[in-house]
Amino acid sequence: MATDLNEVVLMGNIGQDPEFHTFKSGDRVAKFSVATNVNYKDKQGEWQSITTWHNVVCFDQIVNDRIEREVHKGVRVYIKGAIKNSVWETDSGEKRYKTEVEIPKYKGMLISLEKKEAKADTSFNHGSNKDPMDTLDDSDIAW
Repeated sequence: MATDLNEVVLMGNIGQDPEFHTFKSGDRVAKFSVATNVNYKDKQGEWQSITTWHNVVCFDQIVNDRIEREVHKGVRVYIKGAIKNSVWETDSGEKRYKTEVEIPKYKGMLISLEKKEAKADTSFNHGSNKDPMDTLDDSDIAW
């Protein structure tokens, strides 16, 4: 039997401050958008950029706590999640479609790539040529 994989990794900037919704159970969902850019040279040799916006939802409460503390418009983030497609019908019978990146409970990840203040944990050394993923410690990963 073949094993399927639905995994997406994004590194980009938050488009707007996250919105939170609390369910009757006390669980929360965070919603926000992330912009990623692809840069290329056109036929005239000029650099061009294409921006793609990704809608992100997070159901992991530990990651949501981190989002509430550290994530706001403009923050650069690394996200690991899965593609989620939804289809529904409006009251007028029209079909609607939505694709989101979901950070699922216990399986997803969100890391802020912003420099932290001197008093805070400084696990990223942006002044070096090191890959920031090599400098992570367990406190940077939502388990």
